[in-house]
Amino acid sequence: MALIALIVFVGAHEEARFTELRSALGDMRVAQALIASCPSLSPDDTLESVVARTVSGPGTPCAITEGEHLIGWLGEVDALSALATYGPGVRVGDIMQQEYVSVSRADQGVRARQLMAASGQRVIPAADGGRLLGTVSLRQIEQIYRLLAAEQQRNRSQSVRRTT
Repeated sequence: MALIALIVFVGAHEEARFTELRSALGDMRVAQALIASCPSLSPDDTLESVVARTVSGPGTPCAITEGEHLIGWLGEVDALSALATYGPGVRVGDIMQQEYVSVSRADQGVRARQLMAASGQRVIPAADGGRLLGTVSLRQIEQIYRLLAAEQQRNRSQSVRRTT
């Protein structure tokens, strides 16, 4: 019984958090949370390029592109696993994820957050018509959520003061 109660409690808590998130984010679109600077690599680049990027700045995740066209995604776990298995000389195109979660600039922020939760990704690519626009991060969405939630709280407080 205690285990069932715990499962129900956790489920109810998550549902309440999602409802709060949806309320605070409202109609926020991915375009508002878009991080335009996104590390991208060619499928012919090697994993050594990812290692060099990580040491000097933004490492993984990386968008794999041909021109501006997004063709794959390389997450941190994939890069580390490939490095241990194949070494730094492996081509990124051979290890990239060809099936990946992405959003468009018109998608709601809540949808991006749901996709991140379902996929276990903290950063996902944003693309329109296959053209890479940038990334959306869980951190960015959470920051926007906190700001909007604080604004809603302030508005509610002011509304209560006016009615009393």
